[in-house]
Formats: sequence, C-alpha cells, structure tokens
Amino acid sequence: MTFTSGEDRWRSRLNSLRQVVRQEVVARQLAAHVPTGGSVLDVGCGQGTQALRLARHGHQVTGLDSSTTLLADFSDALAAEQSDVQARVHLLRGDAHNLPFPPGSFDLVLCHGVLMYYPWET
Repeated sequence: MTFTSGEDRWRSRLNSLRQVVRQEVVARQLAAHVPTGGSVLDVGCGQGTQALRLARHGHQVTGLDSSTTLLADFSDALAAEQSDVQARVHLLRGDAHNLPFPPGSFDLVLCHGVLMYYPWET
C-alpha cells in the first residue's frame, strides 16, 4: 500500500490548527495510558510526531511508513533531537500489509491517521 495520492495534501496541512490539536489530543491520551519505557511500533508513522514524543519519554520506537518523503521528514526531525532520543528510534520503509515482525514483538502498536487513507477493496 502506498500513500502517494494523499501525501501532498497531508504534508500541506501538518501545521494547521486542526492537526496540531489532533496531535496534542492523541499525545495526551497516550501519556495517560502508556507507561514509560516500552517498545513501540508506529505503523504509518508519517513525519513522526507521536513516535518522537514517545522516544523522548524513553520508549524504543520503530516507525514504519510506505512514504519515502514522510520518512525523510521524520528523519530530518529526528536529526534535531538529542542523541539519546535518536538512539531510541528506528525508521523503516514498509507496508502495513506485510509487517516484517513476528507477533508480540512490541509492547504497543500505534496506527493513527492511517485507515482513512487506506484504499479499501469491495
């Protein structure tokens, strides 16, 4: 699965008030329910907003996305982080259809803001 058709639209709206508020709401919900220090898979990680927040709080994070452009955006944001945060993040280009991990590999799996762009077949 690729995100190419919606990618430019997504990127153009990243700093909109709606997106900033949505990301903050998700972050607060995660903070309330996710203990510090586990392993996280963020499927459809995009530019890495939630993955970076989790890495800053001690989680080992794997960000998976099909978009090389969004992974490059994530990589740029990661480069601005402290070295300990950088060390806790692994980026991987891949498809949610074929996750390259055995079941039980992560303590938490995120998939935020992905399904609405998924090309469902009927």
